[in-house]
Amino acid sequence: MKYLGLFLAVFITGYHVFSQWQVFSSPTDMRAFGKAYANSQYVKGEASTQKVDDAAVYTYAASAYMRGEDPTTINFEHPPLGKYLFGVSYLLTGNILWANAVALFLVLFFLDVLMRRVSLMPLLRAIVLLLFGLQEMIHVHMRLGLMDLMVLCASVIFFVALFSQSPKQNPKWKKWHGVGVGLVLGLLASLKYPVPSIGMYVAMMVWWYVRQKTYRQIVVASLVAVSMYMFTYGVYFLHGHSLIDFVKFEWYRFRWWTGDRSMPKFLILQTLFTGGFPAWWDKGARYVETEWSVLWPVAYIAQFIGLPVMRKNKELQMYFVYGTGFLMLFAVGAASFGRYLQQLLPFWLIIAACGAQWVYTQVKKKNYAKQT
Repeated sequence: MKYLGLFLAVFITGYHVFSQWQVFSSPTDMRAFGKAYANSQYVKGEASTQKVDDAAVYTYAASAYMRGEDPTTINFEHPPLGKYLFGVSYLLTGNILWANAVALFLVLFFLDVLMRRVSLMPLLRAIVLLLFGLQEMIHVHMRLGLMDLMVLCASVIFFVALFSQSPKQNPKWKKWHGVGVGLVLGLLASLKYPVPSIGMYVAMMVWWYVRQKTYRQIVVASLVAVSMYMFTYGVYFLHGHSLIDFVKFEWYRFRWWTGDRSMPKFLILQTLFTGGFPAWWDKGARYVETEWSVLWPVAYIAQFIGLPVMRKNKELQMYFVYGTGFLMLFAVGAASFGRYLQQLLPFWLIIAACGAQWVYTQVKKKNYAKQT
């Protein structure tokens, strides 16, 4: 069962790719996306009759960034790394969506790594990967130029890096542990606007290193993360901007994100449990998540079965804090669409699986005691 994760990662990713092969084999029509963007609300204002969604903006930005466009002129709201990755996929294959395929494969492979760390039996590992990987939400997301799979991928790798061999046990790794964690933190900060979500990752990193009493790694990881974030804006500086200009831009973007926003809060909880929410942009209408599955609320509730195991397992505690913390951030931050839950669902499933394994073990012990 050593290669179970690799096998399932290949199988599930292959299923999503080959079941919609026409989408992956057809070149991304950048000319059409460019024309749509030029006539959209982002160029002509809200009066524009042609509206484009996030996926279309990210797709056009991927092409423009690879041509050397200043990343603050198109989709300034988010850092550029995700669009660069889509752009690399486009340059190599002619289609941006292969970046999603790579991200999904890495998510599944490294989720199995995390599950082996908490000693989940192979059957439960397979169930978790299949339940998560074969969702309709994943199937739909694979054909869209959205960055949620990339964020999940970076989040999973963050935990793999953080929980890797203790710096106290291996002097050689001690020198590089903070560098590795910092690089992943930088990736996370560079995919989507990092405030306030990056604070959650930083808090978990600090807590882990404080437990290890390796305080120096906190400084190392933080410096590497900031450097990585700045590096992704290299083209911005090549356009003649200074560090002061960058600080002013970040302040402007922060004010834009924290300005007067009319979206109601806590809609993500309705999405989680009912598969829809009141469409705040269209009074009286209701938005329905067509990819919603009963697995979402079941996984959220089932994770509490793992509470007895969490008391003795620091890694599971981190997953619980991560899932609960981000759900609250999404609720307060007015996130509402189901794709945000994609970032949390696998960790709920892992905790639930650990709880199920614990229950099975306890029942087995009781039955054995009765027989003896």
